[in-house]
Amino acid sequence: MAGLVDPRCALSAESPIIGDTVEVVVGTDKRTFYIHERLIRSQSAFFESALGKEWKEGQARKIELPDDDAHIFEAYARWLYSGKLAVNDGDEGGFEWWSPTNEAVEIIYKTTPRGSPARHLMVDMHTLKGDERWIDIGHPEKHNHDFTVDLAHALLKKRTVHSYFASEHEALDKGNPCSYHKHGKGEECDA
Repeated sequence: MAGLVDPRCALSAESPIIGDTVEVVVGTDKRTFYIHERLIRSQSAFFESALGKEWKEGQARKIELPDDDAHIFEAYARWLYSGKLAVNDGDEGGFEWWSPTNEAVEIIYKTTPRGSPARHLMVDMHTLKGDERWIDIGHPEKHNHDFTVDLAHALLKKRTVHSYFASEHEALDKGNPCSYHKHGKGEECDA
């Protein structure tokens, strides 16, 4: 049984959910979110800068993100307030599985710097617990490019070739170039 999380906090601690809210208008349909300013500024360098008093957004307490997806921002807002990521849940073959949504990955990669712990979490979840169903190969444009590169790098670092699969790598290991191209009828490889 997992241990209980300590529910206490010091009264002297500044709460990120006390104080003014800012209006964030997202997408072409102009979906509006009201987020506590202290919270969003503490978690995002972009919002920390944009809400500075020297910018019109900071003075108006309103930020417009017309090029962003409202569903992605909603998942980000949920994470801000709950500290939990949006995941797909399901029951497959008698066991429950959880995977981060594409939206969660996108939010983390759009709002955090290279090397952040949240990015490492996304890559580790996919590398260590992932399933091929998590990646939509029919629509690669749905996946964040930097995440895909980080995932490929992590998978290559963890790769070991078991002797059972050695025959699959024989062409590469023995340098047989014919394994990687096709010959026309009657043609032979002159390599």
